[in-house]
Amino acid sequence: MQKILKALIERCKTDAELVELMRKQRIMLQYTLDDLGMEFHFGFRDGDIVGDFGAPRKKAAEVHLSSTAEVFDSILLGHKELKEATIELNLSLIGKVKLSKAMPKIGVELKRLYKAACDESNISYTETPEAALAKN
Repeated sequence: MQKILKALIERCKTDAELVELMRKQRIMLQYTLDDLGMEFHFGFRDGDIVGDFGAPRKKAAEVHLSSTAEVFDSILLGHKELKEATIELNLSLIGKVKLSKAMPKIGVELKRLYKAACDESNISYTETPEAALAKN
């Protein structure tokens, strides 16, 4: 999973479509995979798109999501709709952040980039989430 997340983070920082969306949002997203004890972040800070493992260093993320790796994988691979997963997904907003109309577009871009990261890691996103996670 770490290999996939590393590829996803790099893609988030360099993908033209996501970079443009995030510049307009000026928001930092942080995701925690509770069962694996892993977290990562990406977003727009100080004029740059940033992303890495762990929590943001300078300022807390405005949006923090956490779930199991299976829920994360299922959402981004399209096996589970976000609405369906909300019971299993924890969402925290820091401060007075309003999620914009662009959030669904950002979600679509993340799904595209995650699938590409899985492909790069030689994991077929047609597999069940359990099988994909078992490989990493």
